[in-house]
Amino acid sequence: MMGELERLSRQRYISPFHRALVYAGLGKRDEAFALLDDTYNEHSDRIVILGVYPWVDSLRSDPRFPKLLQRLACSRELPDSLAVFGYWVADL
Repeated sequence: MMGELERLSRQRYISPFHRALVYAGLGKRDEAFALLDDTYNEHSDRIVILGVYPWVDSLRSDPRFPKLLQRLACSRELPDSLAVFGYWVADL
């Protein structure tokens, strides 16, 4: 399955964010984080939902996850209006 997805991504644009979700679902953390880094580096708007997106729950326990959130400038100093669903993004 991933071989086909990777082959297709060389022929047409497939967001690294969406590919990262597939790898996360398969338990392939290294590949998922590499693609999330690509997502961050291409300034994709999809990455802003990372803190609350349930499809990345399997990555939350990895030390790289809070570091990635920090790179997104998610911190407790944000105003209450930026709290998402009653949680601070940095808490998730």
